[in-house]
Formats: sequence, C-alpha cells, structure tokens
Amino acid sequence: MPKIFSTIITAVVLSLSVSACSTLDSRKPNVVQPGETQRMERVRTGTLLDITEVTIDGDSKIGTAVGAVLGGVVGSQATRTQGSGTQAAGGVGGAVAGGVLGNKLGGALTRKKGVQLLIEFENKDVMSIVQEADPNVNFAIGQKVRIIGDVKMRVIPVS
Repeated sequence: MPKIFSTIITAVVLSLSVSACSTLDSRKPNVVQPGETQRMERVRTGTLLDITEVTIDGDSKIGTAVGAVLGGVVGSQATRTQGSGTQAAGGVGGAVAGGVLGNKLGGALTRKKGVQLLIEFENKDVMSIVQEADPNVNFAIGQKVRIIGDVKMRVIPVS
C-alpha cells in the first residue's frame, strides 16, 4: 500500500509541474518571449472598431501524455498482486483513464481569457487579431493602437 501511495503522490506532483510549465508561455500584449528579443518587427497603426471577449482553449496534449503514463503506472501497481494478465489490464485501463483525465485537466489549467480586436488600418484594410487578455492593458472602441509583428502579432494601445 505505501508504494501505491507514493506513486500517486509522484503522479500528482509531476502532472501539476508539467501543467504549470505549459502556462508560462504568455500571449499577453505586454509580454515578449525570449525568441522575440533583439529582432526587427514591422509596426503599424490602426483604430479599434470592435472588441470581443473570447476564451483561448488550453493545450491538453501534455496533460494527456502525462496522465496516460501515470495512469498506466498507477493501474499496474494497483493490480500487481492479481497476476500478470490482470496487472497488464490494470495498466491499460489506468493509461486510458489517466489520459482522459489528463486531457481535461491539462486543457482546463492552460485555458486563458482573450480578446478579439477588430482593427482598421490607415489604408482602410480591416484585420482581426486574437490575443491573451491582460488586466493592465485596456482597450476601447475608437482607440488608436499599434500592431507589432508580421505573422505573430501583438496589439498595444498608443500612449
């Protein structure tokens, strides 16, 4: 019984650690990733036409993989005294259940609030950009904004 308990504790700690790491990748307008430093990016200006709150789905792939592995270990350990066939079935069942649970948990832990910004450029082109919401960055319809980047873009208010 103590080995099962330590396996479960290890599984929970590892799962939470992996989920925490995946939430560090911010898409907030005022957060720049290390690979985005010291490089030139295009800057354009525009006017906000519309702002819509959205939910950015979380990444459940890591949670699924970790949950499957840990569920398999826990399922196998829980049935180890029942014989090799039962232990294998317990491992497979645990992997499936752990994968499903990890998928849901990983997606929920990495889900973020976002905003969809409809922007009109000075040449009258209109573009929609979705980015993570930031309580420190406020947008208003009619506000002038800067769009930074070419493919991966950030929108920030013009001061």
